Amino acid sequence: MAERKGHLVRLFRYLVPYWRYILGALLLAFLGALLNLALPWLVEKTIDRALLEKNLRLLVFIALGIVGIFFVKGVASYVQSFWVSLAGFRVITRLRSELYQHLHHLSVAFFQENPPGEIISRMTSDIAVLQNFFSSALVTMLMDLLLFLGSVMFLFFIHWKLALLSVVVFPLVGLCVDILGKRIRGFSHLLQSRVAALTSLVERTVTGIKVIQSYVSGHYEVEKFERENEMNFYLAMKQAKARALFNPLVELVASCGVTAVIWYGGREV
Repeated sequence: MAERKGHLVRLFRYLVPYWRYILGALLLAFLGALLNLALPWLVEKTIDRALLEKNLRLLVFIALGIVGIFFVKGVASYVQSFWVSLAGFRVITRLRSELYQHLHHLSVAFFQENPPGEIISRMTSDIAVLQNFFSSALVTMLMDLLLFLGSVMFLFFIHWKLALLSVVVFPLVGLCVDILGKRIRGFSHLLQSRVAALTSLVERTVTGIKVIQSYVSGHYEVEKFERENEMNFYLAMKQAKARALFNPLVELVASCGVTAVIWYGGREV
């Protein structure tokens, strides 16, 4: 756990030179969260005042306000995604360059102990995973976190008792996320290792194709590739099952909080 946190700290240090873009993206994400929270309020005003009181002028004003909110949200989302992607791709470019430079300072023993295909896989597929994290996953994570915090604050502002009842299930949700997250990460690490082995197998086949053909051992290499490929499929499906279970399980636990709020709110009416 401590080692993983250390790796994350090292990765986020690469973002320091681009802190202005990250700070700007955070502010825009906060703005987007506020606008998302403003939409239910506008809908409430539409129903309670504009429709029930048949106030056409207010209805037009609210309708224009909703369109304006979506327009501002769209612009903010575009700029936010662009800034985070810019910072993320810069980090990936720097990481890739440093990794390539590091290869030139490694001992000959390292290259003898590690197949070339595995090294190439680390340079490509592992970097691609980080690229996805910095360019898209980071944006989603920041947006969801700010929206969550804003929603909780808004709930406590409206009715603190109901809000307190709804957050009781948070530890259970966190437990589900932790358990399934560990399974997904475990399968992801295994899958990356198998992809590296598959890449290494292809690399050995390409570089030694003359020897393989001269000894007519192609069928043996194909069988090895098929076994490795099937193992990749098996691990990928294990990971897919864990991912598919993630949202339904979290939503099921969260629904307990919604049920508790409805039950308590009904008694208070």
